[in-house]
Amino acid sequence: MNHPAVPEPLPTGTPTSELAAGTSLWLDAWKRLRKNKLAVVSGIVMMTIVVACVFGPTVTRLVWVPRFSRASRIELRVTRSA
Repeated sequence: MNHPAVPEPLPTGTPTSELAAGTSLWLDAWKRLRKNKLAVVSGIVMMTIVVACVFGPTVTRLVWVPRFSRASRIELRVTRSA
């Protein structure tokens, strides 16, 4: 029985240099991802959001200052740092 998922055995006299080079699962996944244009655009948008969240406070010089009210609720206000 010749099942398509089972590879055929190599002939006994075949040198290894004539064998086809295989690719890793990561390379196959990367190639599939690059073909999907929507996934690539979504990844770029997500990375842009992450970079803006990480470096945004540094660029704008805004600092969150916790301020406690009498009702013991925490209020946050934005102040400019010097």
